[in-house]
Amino acid sequence: MWFAKSRSRLTRGDPLASRPVGNPSVTIDRSIDGGARLKLPVTRRGFFKLPEGATRTFELDEMGVFVWDRCDGKTSVEQILRDLASHYNLNLREVEVSTMRFLEMLGRRGLIEVKEKVEK
Repeated sequence: MWFAKSRSRLTRGDPLASRPVGNPSVTIDRSIDGGARLKLPVTRRGFFKLPEGATRTFELDEMGVFVWDRCDGKTSVEQILRDLASHYNLNLREVEVSTMRFLEMLGRRGLIEVKEKVEK
């Protein structure tokens, strides 16, 4: 599995410059209400081999899709937060807390990887 061993954690010290990138194995099925289903292929569950084509499915609401679409490896977490706050007319601090938790959850489930800022 692509993200199985290298799951990055977001911490308060350095995450705003980090750039999340979506797992290329994930497929997305968008719904007309703005939400989506992310499907992640799975081959093993512990010691058990799963059938060919088995997937784990994750439901996202419209805001989740907004964040997911920006997990492109180029957009920083800070820019994602600012875009989200601006688009939905929300308080930046509230957006930061909930979005950081959301990105952490995506990372734990193997849906994203967090690239640290590259120093030049």
